[in-house]
Amino acid sequence: MNNKCKIAVFVSTGILTFALGYFSYDSEVRETRIEVVPAKQNTIITEKPQQFEPTLIDEETKKRWQAYDDVEALGSFYQRDQAFSKFRYMLAADAYDTFERIAALPEGHPGEEELHRLLVEYLASTNISQTGYLLEMLKGNSFLYEMTAVGVASVIAQNPLRDNELFQWWSIYPDNIDLAYSTSSAVVDIIRRHESSEEVIIANYERTMALPSGPVRSALMRNVLSTTYPDRFEIAQQLLLRLPQDSEFDDAVGEFAFYASQHDPATSMEWAFTIKAEDARRLATVSIANNWASNDQSSFESWFAENSDSLDEDTLIQIQETVWRHERE
Repeated sequence: MNNKCKIAVFVSTGILTFALGYFSYDSEVRETRIEVVPAKQNTIITEKPQQFEPTLIDEETKKRWQAYDDVEALGSFYQRDQAFSKFRYMLAADAYDTFERIAALPEGHPGEEELHRLLVEYLASTNISQTGYLLEMLKGNSFLYEMTAVGVASVIAQNPLRDNELFQWWSIYPDNIDLAYSTSSAVVDIIRRHESSEEVIIANYERTMALPSGPVRSALMRNVLSTTYPDRFEIAQQLLLRLPQDSEFDDAVGEFAFYASQHDPATSMEWAFTIKAEDARRLATVSIANNWASNDQSSFESWFAENSDSLDEDTLIQIQETVWRHERE
């Protein structure tokens, strides 16, 4: 992720929260409840939702804005404040027309980062069905499209009354890696707000599995399972057994296997062997071996003598270099 995107994510998750005062959140207050959100929720962006009547703008103002050069104004230090005031007013007056105008701006134009903050400010205060449709209009500008999606989700994640809406948002953008990186830990907060009960953990496991496949679901599953350590170890194993045998969940399995190595290293090795991606499997196996040998060298050596034939050559070499390097020194 380049510096420009990192700055945008930081601004979206922190500074933007104060700006929501510009727009009132017009959705009904939702009850905090556990609810499975099906993957088909991403269809909410395919049709233009019902829109409120645009605010009437006087003819003189309308003509002046039609002749306005957005790119020139955003690039001008003296006109930029006026340009953002105009966009803010236009969003409240007619969001669809305004998004069409913003979508027509060339990618990388002056003021793009400031415009991104304005869009997050507006979309985070808008009904989810309208939000998804409007954001899709920005697909031609990869920076605005991807980072605005991250910014909106980051703001939604800070409001416990919008947990179900957050899952809907994740279902719309399952392949957004920045979104996975920036917001997936929110599911831990969702579970802990319910005191990490078994019912809540399982419910969030199920609605995570209901999401479309991709980096977002992978990151969420890792975080869902992490809430089971160490108090609900058995639940974690039960949920892992229900996971499809797919590399998408390698991170979740690998993290669990390493944690389990502190209590039952032999079983944790069995979990590590189920990891699909070769590099991830090797990393988990070597890490567990090193941890096991540090705590109980003789027990590890007994396991190694019986199971070394099942390890590939690179894994054998790395284990030998890591576990027995101190003896050689």
